[in-house]
Amino acid sequence: MCINKIIADCKAFKIGKTGDPQSRAANYGDFDKMYLLVQSKNSLLIDRLEGYYTQKYYGHKKNMNINRGSAAVMASSHRTYYLYIVVK
Repeated sequence: MCINKIIADCKAFKIGKTGDPQSRAANYGDFDKMYLLVQSKNSLLIDRLEGYYTQKYYGHKKNMNINRGSAAVMASSHRTYYLYIVVK
């Protein structure tokens, strides 16, 4: 599913990155669903994609991201990283 379709069908969204989607989803108790958009062993790729998409959708009326990108470091026990979007 594409980001524009996900955004069109939701009330609000946040875009982010993680190395542990299950744990990260647990931090979004006020959101209804998490979509994993990209999976990669390359953490730099996920960092760049997060920066790109948070910048692209910054200012969108449904976007709840406060910043354009994040300074968070991803930790992953399996060295797999994800770009995600959570929605309400």
